[in-house]
Amino acid sequence: MAMWQQVRLRCQLSLIVLFFTVVSLPELWAQEQSMSADDLIDLPLEALMQMDTTVVSASKRDETLKNSPAAIYVIGKEDLRRAAISNIPDALRMVPGMQVAKVSSNEWAVSARGLGGRYARYLLVLIDGRSIYTSLFSGVNWDEQNISLEDIERIEVVRGPGGSLWGANAVNGIVNIITRKPEALAGIQLRATVGDGEEKSSVYGRVDFATQANSEAFVSLYTQKNGALVAVNPNLKGHDWQSSRLNSGWQFQQAQNTLNISAGFFEVQSTTPWAKQLLEPPWVKPLYSHEDKKGFYGSLRWQHQTRYGQWYLLINSDDTQRDATAYHWSTRNYDAEWQWTGGLGQRQMLTAGLYSRYTESDFSVPADGSGIDILLRPEKQSSKTHSIYFQDTLTLSPTVSASLGLRLDDHSLSHSSVQPSLRIMWQTHKSQRFWGAMSKANSTPSRILNSQSALSFATLPPDAIAQPPASFLPVRLSLSNRDSNEVDVKLLSFELGYRYSASEVFSLDAVFFEHRYENILGVEGTGDPEFRMSYSGQGYLHIPIYANAQGVRENQGFELALAYQPCDQWFLQYSATILDVEQGFEQSDDSLGFNLAETVPQQQHILRSLWRVNKQLDLDTIVRYVGALEKTNIPSYASADIKLAYTINTQLSISLNARNLFNSDKQYIESEREIFNAGAFTVEPYAYLKIEWDLTRD
Repeated sequence: MAMWQQVRLRCQLSLIVLFFTVVSLPELWAQEQSMSADDLIDLPLEALMQMDTTVVSASKRDETLKNSPAAIYVIGKEDLRRAAISNIPDALRMVPGMQVAKVSSNEWAVSARGLGGRYARYLLVLIDGRSIYTSLFSGVNWDEQNISLEDIERIEVVRGPGGSLWGANAVNGIVNIITRKPEALAGIQLRATVGDGEEKSSVYGRVDFATQANSEAFVSLYTQKNGALVAVNPNLKGHDWQSSRLNSGWQFQQAQNTLNISAGFFEVQSTTPWAKQLLEPPWVKPLYSHEDKKGFYGSLRWQHQTRYGQWYLLINSDDTQRDATAYHWSTRNYDAEWQWTGGLGQRQMLTAGLYSRYTESDFSVPADGSGIDILLRPEKQSSKTHSIYFQDTLTLSPTVSASLGLRLDDHSLSHSSVQPSLRIMWQTHKSQRFWGAMSKANSTPSRILNSQSALSFATLPPDAIAQPPASFLPVRLSLSNRDSNEVDVKLLSFELGYRYSASEVFSLDAVFFEHRYENILGVEGTGDPEFRMSYSGQGYLHIPIYANAQGVRENQGFELALAYQPCDQWFLQYSATILDVEQGFEQSDDSLGFNLAETVPQQQHILRSLWRVNKQLDLDTIVRYVGALEKTNIPSYASADIKLAYTINTQLSISLNARNLFNSDKQYIESEREIFNAGAFTVEPYAYLKIEWDLTRD
C-alpha cells in the first residue's frame, strides 16, 4: 500500500505540472511577440536568476553567488512577493537541502541536511548578523521571529558548515535574514490579509522618510492572527495565536562611513499543548500552557571604507521574557563584533575579526508541580563566548582561487574549539565552475545539555516492571545527564559543487556532500530505581535514563537547483534533495528510541512556476513532494500552493493565496515534537486574500 501511495502522489505531482505547462504555453507564445520585460510592472522575472546576485553570508564580504565556494541559495524580494507565504519558515521551504515542517499551530521544525526536529540545534540563524538562537536548547523559536516579509530584503541560506567564520552552531548551515534598510524616497506601504485556516488576518504598515541630509529612517508595524491546526487525537485541542512586531531603523551615510541603528519590539500570545505525566491512568494528559512572549532588540552597525579595505563594527542587545502558566524562561544577550576586510596585494583578500557574546538566562517551573516536567539547575545562569577568526582568499591563477579559514571559540560552559575550513573554486569556462570544501564545525552549548537537567517523558503502570518495589508503584522515567559538561557535537564535512549559468535563461547548481558527526546525543542506559513522592503525596518509582554524547553519524546527500526562463513571462525552478543517513552509537544504548535527530525526510522535490499572464495578472505555483519520516512513521505527502495576483495600478494590487492543496488525504502530518509531545497536528488546505498599497511608487 505504501508503494502504491507513493506512486499515486508522484503521478498527481506530474499531472499538476503538466496541467499548468499545457495551459500556459499558448498564452505565453502569443504574448512573447508583443510584450517585453520593460513593459512589466515591478521586477522582471530574470531578477530571480541568482548566479549574479551579490551575497555576504559565505565569506562575510561581498561576492557574487556564482563565485562563492559554498552551497548558497538566495530568497530575494521577488521570491517572497510572488509566493503564497506569510512567514520565514515557509519561505525556507524553497531552498534545496532545507527541511521545514509544521509541528503545531505556532511551532516549526527547521533544519538543513538532516539532524532536524522542533529542537534542532545545528543551524545558525541571523537577522542582519545578529544571532537569534535561544540558549535553552541552542535552537530557534520561529514564532518569535514574526517579521513581515515586506521588511525583508533577502534571505541568504548557506548549507553546510560555516564555523570558520561564523562560529559554533553554524554546523549544518546558516540562515542570514537581511532586512530592508531605510529608503531615501519617502513613502507609505500598507498591506492587509483576511482568510481562514492558518492565516486568519494580518495588517502591515511601513513609513520611510528622510530625517536630514544623508540620513533616512523607517518605522513598520505588523500584527497577525493565526488559526489553529486540527489534532489527530480528538481529545487534543489546537488554539489560535497572534503576534505583533514593531521595527524601526535609521541610516546615516557620509563619505566613507555608513551608520545603521535599528530597534524593535515583538509580542506573541499563544497556547501550547505539552505532554504532562500522571501517576494514574491515563498516565499522560495534555497540559495547555498559556504563553505571553515579549522581547526587544537593539543593534548598531558601523562601516568605514578606506583605500586598503573596510572596517566593520556590530553591537547587539536583545531581551526576551516568556511568561507561561507551565514555565518561565527569560534571556538577555549582548554581543559585539569587530571585523576588517581588505586586499593584501593584488592576489589576496583577507577577512579577520574578533567576537564576544554574553548571555544571561533564567528558567523555572511552578513550585506546585503544575508545569512541564523539566528540572534545570541552576535556574539562573550566565555564559561568555570569545572568538577570533580569519579567512584568507588567494587567487592562484586567473581561474583558480583558494580560501583558508580558521576560528577559535572559547565558551565558558564548554571546551575551546578550533574550526578550520579549506575551499577551492575552479572556473573551467565563463559559464561553468567547480568548487570543493573540507570543513570542521562545532555545536553551541545549551542549558539543557550543559546544566544538571532531568526531563520526565513517560510513566509506566505498576505492573510494567516485575521486581519489587515497582510491582505496586507506578514508574516515572526521566532523561537525565550525569554531569553538566556534555561534549559539543563535532562535524567533519566534505563538499563538491558544480555551477552552470547560460546568460539569463538557464542555471544549474548541484552539490554532493558527506557529513561525519561525533558526539551525537544517545542513551547510555538506566540508573538505579529511587522511591520518590509527588507534590500530592503519592509515591512512585523514579528511574533515570542517562544521556551521553558518544553517538556517531554519517550523512551523504545530493542537492540540485535548476532555474529556466523560456520567455520573458515565464520562470521555472526545480530543486531536489536526497539524503542518506547512517548512524551508530559507541558505548550507547539506542534501543529506547532516543534518536532525536532522524526526523527529516530522505528526499524532497519542489517545482515553482511563475507566470506573468499579462501586464496585470500573475499566476504563481509551488508544488512539493516530501518523503516519509520513517523514524516517527509519518507518511510522505505532496501538496501545492497557488497565488493569483492582479495589479490594479502601480500602487494597488490584490491577490488570492491558497496553500496545501491537492493532497489526496486533504490533511496530513508534517512533523511531531521530539519530546513532551501531546499529539500530532494535521496541516489542511486554507486560503486568504491579500491587498497591497504602496504609495512610494509613482
